[in-house]
Amino acid sequence: MNLKFVMRDKLRYDVDKLKNKNIREEFCLKLHNRFKLLESVDNDQNTDTIKTLSSNLEIAYTDAAKDVLGFRRNKTKPWISQESWTRIHERKEIHKKLIGTKSERLKQRHRDDYKQKDKDVKKQLKQDKKNWLEAKAKEAEEAARNQHSKTRYSIVKTLTNERPRQSTAIKDKENNIITNSEDRKKRWKEHFNVKTLNRNEPVNPVIEEEAPVEEIDSISTDPPTLEKINKALKSLKNGKAAGVDSIQTELLKSDPELTSSKIKQLLDEVWREERTPHRWIKGLIVKLPKKGKLIRLVKALYDGFQCAVIDEDKTTEWFNINTGVKQGCNMSGFLFLLAIDWIIKNTVGNGENGIRWKFMRKLNDLDFADDIALLSSTQQHLQKKTDNLVLLSHRTGLRVNPEKCKTLRIYEKSTDKIRVDNATLEDVETFHYLGAVVSKIDGGFKDLQNRLTKARSTFCRLRKLWSSTSVSQHTKIKLYKTLVMPVLI
Repeated sequence: MNLKFVMRDKLRYDVDKLKNKNIREEFCLKLHNRFKLLESVDNDQNTDTIKTLSSNLEIAYTDAAKDVLGFRRNKTKPWISQESWTRIHERKEIHKKLIGTKSERLKQRHRDDYKQKDKDVKKQLKQDKKNWLEAKAKEAEEAARNQHSKTRYSIVKTLTNERPRQSTAIKDKENNIITNSEDRKKRWKEHFNVKTLNRNEPVNPVIEEEAPVEEIDSISTDPPTLEKINKALKSLKNGKAAGVDSIQTELLKSDPELTSSKIKQLLDEVWREERTPHRWIKGLIVKLPKKGKLIRLVKALYDGFQCAVIDEDKTTEWFNINTGVKQGCNMSGFLFLLAIDWIIKNTVGNGENGIRWKFMRKLNDLDFADDIALLSSTQQHLQKKTDNLVLLSHRTGLRVNPEKCKTLRIYEKSTDKIRVDNATLEDVETFHYLGAVVSKIDGGFKDLQNRLTKARSTFCRLRKLWSSTSVSQHTKIKLYKTLVMPVLI
């Protein structure tokens, strides 16, 4: 089966319907039937196995989702239940009868029916909102218990009906504002293709001998087993954006047994031939450990890798990515940490230029991914570390941005500035690091003020909820404890 790749707008299937048991069973049945049909067609043709298996996965899931689930629509009032919508429809039908009736006797009857149905609708809507808020309160409690700050933040946005605002105005190279949709997409493509993602190759790149990797014999190079695929499938988070194939996580989880078996067929072929489907270089992810045969498979994922920029749910033309790691790939963090770990180890050297930490130890740096804080007791030591960091970063294709780097001096007499390349770093009294405020003076007072401000802001955003008479005090206390207090503490 030969397929032509067509650029299309961003699609979101209404995966919330899968929570309904009957709809989920209908979707799974449709999925099984679609796979059987596709496989019967492929048996009659001599085609590329990897391409066929990959195409079948995409076609089966997207076709079944389109037929059974349809596309998601943004709901302005998500608490309204299906029962309420049914009653609203009945009220609408009564109103049509009222308008179309000429008899005064029948009109009066329809007025009475409409009045009664209107009361029923309002009563049901009130109950719906109460049930919805109770469910959100329970969800917030669960998120607070599991320390899922993203879920809590999402609940606050939902309760306050906040929607993300996307700025459509961007500037060209001459600093002129672009308003035309096509010109804007071209500018986004140019920005990411030339300036952000594709960098010049390092002049003095790191060679393998400088960063030896210890071989681990216990890592299997065999194709993933069904057990591992099932485990990976369960670990996928719901609610995430789909890739270019529009297959959302919830679709894959609807029938884990079927999904795992189909993915295993495809991965077995990928392992055997050591090449990947065309779609995979456009964002489809496979998590692989680093060793031997697996290194060649990782390289295959990056050969000819392409990206496109989403602008107002439209996509730009595809462009090649020659440097860096895949955007949004689960493996990207691991690959980046390999590079950053080598950089930091060689930046601090033997660790003699740090600050005193306990009796016989020194603390040289604090790191969280690419958020790095270098610590030294003298200006000379810090400048040396900074120079090492910049040099080693260049060798791995990374760049230290001087505009985002700050210097904080505590009890340091030297006023000489720290430099990155030809730029001078700004001296500051306070700065934000991983959500906390680090201050030169006042200890943790500034951080406490920052937390109080954030908690007050969250509380005020929910003020309509606090003043609502339709929400019980019990629910309000639950939401306060789970949405406001965690921001403070």
